[in-house]
Amino acid sequence: MDRIARNHRSEARQQLASLVGAGGAFDLAEAALWVAAEEYPDLDVEQSLEEVVRFPAPLHSATTGIQNYRLIGTGSQILKRLGVGKMRLMSAPVHFNALSGFNLEVVDFVQP
Repeated sequence: MDRIARNHRSEARQQLASLVGAGGAFDLAEAALWVAAEEYPDLDVEQSLEEVVRFPAPLHSATTGIQNYRLIGTGSQILKRLGVGKMRLMSAPVHFNALSGFNLEVVDFVQP
C-alpha cells in the first residue's frame, strides 16, 4: 500500500472515530461515507453528504408501486456511487427488477 493511500485511510478512520466517539447520536450517512472513504480514496465525503441531504424525505406510509421503485432507485444510485456491483442482502428473498438498470446484482440473501 502506498503512502498516500495509508494517509487517506488514517484520515478517514480519524474522522469516523471522532464522529462516533463523540457519544450520543451521530449521522449514519456521514459515518457510512467515512467507512467508504477508506476503500475509495477519491470519494469526496463532504460533496457526497451534500447529495444525500438533497434526497427526498422518506415516505412515511407503506410504499407500493411507483413509490417503491423510486426508493429502490434512490438506494441503487447511492450503492452505485459507492462502487457496489454485487451484493448480499440481509433479508428474505425478494426479486428487484429495477436493480439491473444500475448494474447491481443480488447474489445471495442472508437470513438475519
